[in-house]
Amino acid sequence: MKVAILFFVALLGLTYSWPMLEGKLIKDDHSWIAPGKSDVRSPCPVLNTLANHGYLPRNGKNITKDNFVSALEQGISIGFDIANLLGYGAFKKFGNPATLDLSDLQKHNAIEHDSSLTRQDNYFGQSTTPLPSLLKRFLNSSSDGKYISFQDFITYRRERQAESKAKNPTWLFESEQQNAAAGEAAAVAIAFGDVLHGLPVENAKSVFQHERFPSGWTRRTLPIFAVEVLPRTKQIQWGMMKP
Repeated sequence: MKVAILFFVALLGLTYSWPMLEGKLIKDDHSWIAPGKSDVRSPCPVLNTLANHGYLPRNGKNITKDNFVSALEQGISIGFDIANLLGYGAFKKFGNPATLDLSDLQKHNAIEHDSSLTRQDNYFGQSTTPLPSLLKRFLNSSSDGKYISFQDFITYRRERQAESKAKNPTWLFESEQQNAAAGEAAAVAIAFGDVLHGLPVENAKSVFQHERFPSGWTRRTLPIFAVEVLPRTKQIQWGMMKP
């Protein structure tokens, strides 16, 4: 009986560690591999990072809802509440298809939105890769050179919003886009940094520039639930939208 229980626990561990694709366990050591010529990526550096490490299909194609959710949970310890909200919300934006490709997320104002931290607005062209000038400014937005604090996120977000508003004739940044932008900043800072200090600059460079897990970083044991992310999300949203 004890042996059977241990086997069952071990099987659960394998199921948690390896993603599912079309009902089959996919073994992957989750090492970083750069995307190939036929692979596709999205405007989101975190999703691209998860694909580059094999938590999402490495080619970026035929992603199911369950795969989307499990990648967030297993790859960066996003709690089931946030992971399901993001996964099911993303698929709903596209009419709940059976699968999505990462390149589908390029669709304007579905997941992608104006005033990105490192991507140009969709109006000016593709946003699946960072714009070098924006990436440099984002990494230099740290006030102490070590962490991009939550206040640093606010300051830089306000700059990006003002720029897009001035230059992009189709700029749209209403409550839906505001919620997304603030939530993204809070979640990435907590997942790759911590809730007190924010996002280490070196970790930001790894994720936003190289789309790779930072050296020495390990995902948290305790999942990141909404109760932890929401206060920082509201702080960023209030700060970036105040008059």
